[in-house]
Amino acid sequence: MTLTIAHLSDPHLALPPVAGQWNVKRVFGRLNWWLVRRWRHEPQRLEAAVQELLRTPPDAVIVTGDLGQLGLPQEIGRAREILAPLAARGVPVLISN
Repeated sequence: MTLTIAHLSDPHLALPPVAGQWNVKRVFGRLNWWLVRRWRHEPQRLEAAVQELLRTPPDAVIVTGDLGQLGLPQEIGRAREILAPLAARGVPVLISN
């Protein structure tokens, strides 16, 4: 029996903090994203990867690394939304953040 596992890593989804979520680390993290990472970590890339995996679903998907750029609950929620079609197709999605 062959088991197929897809591995996705470090999507770094970035959403702006809302009032009360800003701190020094998040200011620098947002600046880092704006100057460097926004060109590499686009939500469309994770969405495209999910669509590709839906064409020939693996037995499981493992997502590692940083789901969000700043560790905000809304970034994690957005990542879960993007990955939801896999779970809806019965593909187990294991997230290690």
